[in-house]
Amino acid sequence: MNSTRKRLEGLAGQRRLEGLAGQRRLEGLPGQIRLEGLAGQIRLEGLAGQIRLEGLAGQIRLEGLAGHRRLEGLAGQIRLEGLAGQIRLEGLAGQIRLEGLAGHRRLEGLAGQIRLEGLAGQIRLEGLAGHRRLEGLAGQIRLEGLAGQIRLEGLAGQIRLEGLLGWQARLD
Repeated sequence: MNSTRKRLEGLAGQRRLEGLAGQRRLEGLPGQIRLEGLAGQIRLEGLAGQIRLEGLAGQIRLEGLAGHRRLEGLAGQIRLEGLAGQIRLEGLAGQIRLEGLAGHRRLEGLAGQIRLEGLAGQIRLEGLAGHRRLEGLAGQIRLEGLAGQIRLEGLAGQIRLEGLLGWQARLD
């Protein structure tokens, strides 16, 4: 299983994958999923259930994941699309792009170039550093302890800004 390219599909039950290197693509896995210490090109599609990702590095793309997700310590080029449910992101670094996430989201300690688009629901952003672009966020939005260059566009709903010292913001 430690070949350069891996594709896993349709596994059911509880899965734990650790320390794989190379290109990985996981599709349609229901249940409890835990991925740790993977490096390389990682693509996860249509996973459902309790998903926990820790210490992944490289080019990471997550699409259409449903359920409870906890993503910690991911580094590199990260793209998250169409995730629904309870999402918790902590300690992500690099080029980060989040699109079309729905549900309850908590984003903490993200660093690098960050782009958030079309997020809806309860959104909490804490301690983000770097260049940030926030577009089309709707719902209950709380921004805390942000540093760097921030661009906000098309925000709707209840918006709360706290502890934003020494920052520049553009509201469109």
